[in-house]
Amino acid sequence: ENPWLVRNHLYVQFAIFFIGLNCRILFVNSDRLVLGLFLSLTIVSAMMMVFLYGGRSWCHYVCPFGMVQMVFTGPRGLLGTEAHNAPPKTITQSMCRTVDKTAGQEKSACISCKSPCMDIDSEKAYWQQLTKPGRKLVQYGYLGMVIGYFVYYWLYAGNFDYYLSGAWTHEENQLGALFKPGFYIMNHPIAIPKLVATPLTFVVFVALSCLICTKLEKTYKAALWRKNQSITHEQVLHRVFSICTFIAFNFFFIYGGRPEINRFPVLVQFLFQSVVILVSSLWLYQTWGRSSHQYTQESLADKLRRQLKKLPLDFSEFLEGRSVDDLKPEELHILAKTLPGANQQYRLGVYKGVLREAIQAGHVNSASSLEVLQQIRDELGINDQQHYQVLEELGKEQENLPILYPHYGRDPYKVLSTIKERQKTSTSNQRTILRESRKQNRSDKRTKLLKDRKDDNQSGDQD
Repeated sequence: ENPWLVRNHLYVQFAIFFIGLNCRILFVNSDRLVLGLFLSLTIVSAMMMVFLYGGRSWCHYVCPFGMVQMVFTGPRGLLGTEAHNAPPKTITQSMCRTVDKTAGQEKSACISCKSPCMDIDSEKAYWQQLTKPGRKLVQYGYLGMVIGYFVYYWLYAGNFDYYLSGAWTHEENQLGALFKPGFYIMNHPIAIPKLVATPLTFVVFVALSCLICTKLEKTYKAALWRKNQSITHEQVLHRVFSICTFIAFNFFFIYGGRPEINRFPVLVQFLFQSVVILVSSLWLYQTWGRSSHQYTQESLADKLRRQLKKLPLDFSEFLEGRSVDDLKPEELHILAKTLPGANQQYRLGVYKGVLREAIQAGHVNSASSLEVLQQIRDELGINDQQHYQVLEELGKEQENLPILYPHYGRDPYKVLSTIKERQKTSTSNQRTILRESRKQNRSDKRTKLLKDRKDDNQSGDQD
């Protein structure tokens, strides 16, 4: 594992994407030999990366199209499955897998090359990486790169005919044009070499896109604040990111294949554009109202559903013929709050199962579980002390140790005992400080009282 690459891979991917688009315009578009070398270099680089780090390290940390996938997917694709509602140990979405030859069924081949992984749970990866360093550059910068790519053909030729005709794919002596004027504006060539003009265009459009989108963030948040609508910074980012994806998607798919699309009848062109806009609009509608809180509550509700089904209780008479599977998340929470016929042992069992699954799925850890599962504890009547007891019980189960206590090997009590010792030490220190403070106050009062009496006696003697 390369810690630096893990932290900064978004910058690396964006830089490679930037270089790649420049190379395409400058060297690759019309030269088959250069295109072959470019693709061969990409294949060799991918093989070396996988050889060194394994898994999908190339896709997640280096390949620029991994960055593009992140932008276009958002929380999840339009037809993507909801991985957070899948049972534990389920092979979800595009998870690495292989076939068990003995059973003839698929099994996981994940080596945990990245966590969270968008191939396992794209929405979980989305929310956890929303504020990661480089995330804004990827989202806003990609929009600028897409627009800048198509606009440059107009800046280079003075009109869009050069791009729409596809002449740029059959340009003779493409390498010989590197030092010729790179801009042709208002029928006048600009004496900036194409070798400089191309990256300059991308830099300007990326900078403008980042500037405008950052301003949009602040304006949108201020507008909501004026309307007394409480919204988190994370939610503002999510919605601005979604708008950027919507624009970039339409811009790319409407103009990206335009030289080929123009060969079809006008009706087919219109239908194609309509499908692109329809798909992106449906995605935006699906994505706009999502939040990390909603994602967490849905995932916990599904885990709660599975635990309730394990109870030896008949809920049918209370659900008017419906089953637990038919209940919506909010109805599940109401059922958990009432839980007719269930004693405290059943409630603790349900909570323990939910906590175990939440930790296994990576939705919580031993530190954050107290806050994240607060609502479920309130509904089940579980207090904080019982939460820690359940957590300690889970710590005794060997299979859960790496999840609960990843930094303490196979000692299930080390974390808990450390926390307790720190709490005791902190409490003891506070008590000592308070005791000493009280002693000092009493001493000060006694000293002041003796001084006042002495002053009174001296005053009486003088009289």
